[in-house]
Parts: sequence; C-alpha cells; structure tokens
Amino acid sequence: SGILGRFTRRPVRAAMLAFGVVGIVLLIMMMPSRSHRSHAQPNDANIVHQTYNNFDKVLNKSFVPNVKSDDPSTLTTALAKCRCNLHVPTLKQCKYVNGMHSLYNNDHIAEFVFTRNNDPVYIYEAKLQDVLNGGKPRIDPNILNELLQTGWYFENHLPDCSLILKLVDSTIYCTVADMSKDQLLALLQ
Repeated sequence: SGILGRFTRRPVRAAMLAFGVVGIVLLIMMMPSRSHRSHAQPNDANIVHQTYNNFDKVLNKSFVPNVKSDDPSTLTTALAKCRCNLHVPTLKQCKYVNGMHSLYNNDHIAEFVFTRNNDPVYIYEAKLQDVLNGGKPRIDPNILNELLQTGWYFENHLPDCSLILKLVDSTIYCTVADMSKDQLLALLQ
C-alpha cells in the first residue's frame, strides 16, 4: 500500500510501469557484453596489419581456425607434420582456445587465440627468415630494425589496445589484445 501500491492502482500508470520494466529488460538483453572497437588496417601483407585485422575477426567471431580444438597438442602435432618450425606459444594466465597453420605466399604462418578472463589474446607467428628474404609477410623497416636490435616492438594502436612483437630465436610472435602494454607484456614473459 506504499508508493508502488498507489502508483499501480490506476491502470494507465500500471501499464506505463510494466512497459518501462519490459523496455529496460530488453535493452539489457540486447547490449553486447563488451563494446568492440575496430582495429582495421590496410589489407596487405604487412604482418602488423594482418595481426590487427585478424584480431578484429576474433572479436567479431568470424575467425575460423582449421584446428578446432582447445587442446594445444592437436595444433602442435599439425605444426610438427609440416616441419615449419613454428610452435604453440605459452602465455601466463591464459587458456588456449584454438589456432591454425597455413601458407601465406608459400611462407608458413600460425595463428593462435587465447583468452584471459574472457578477453581474447591473438598471436600471429611467422619465421624471421621469411620476413628478411623480402617476401611476404612483410614488416615495416623501422619496426623490423627495432625488433632485431632489442627483440621487442611495442605499439598502442588505440587506448588500451596493445600490440607486441617478440623475437624468439628465429620466430616473430605478433601479439595483440585489448589491454594495457604492461598487462600484455606480463602474459608474454
């Protein structure tokens, strides 16, 4: 018999309240769990551009791996068969989701999707020799120079979106996620 009781005694007010509640529930149901910002780059052979574009596919749920397994050993077996010397990386505090191996202009590449607290982390892996031979996949000469000198390259394309290139032996790991540089770096070390 309080305020709500007095409000609902009149049919028009009760109907307005009901429609309002239904409207709010529908809005909540239709809201995405996380807003998606585009990371789109030119569609060329540059591995940094490809990493951003493929990360967008992961976020849009249009990334289609050819090894659909959450067991990384499945992809490890596939990579061993092709003798491409690519390996499934390990990330701290992350769960492997899926991945794929493919040829891009006759160069072997591998792609991996991990999650950390339901946030995707995408890795594009290529052999350094393929990049140095001037073929495709390509990389900006300034980025390549920094990578060869320090073993690392960092970039923030958007706020709270970090891209890190890491050189391990003869392999380039190009990793991107919607998190700060420090958060992503902690996963890679």
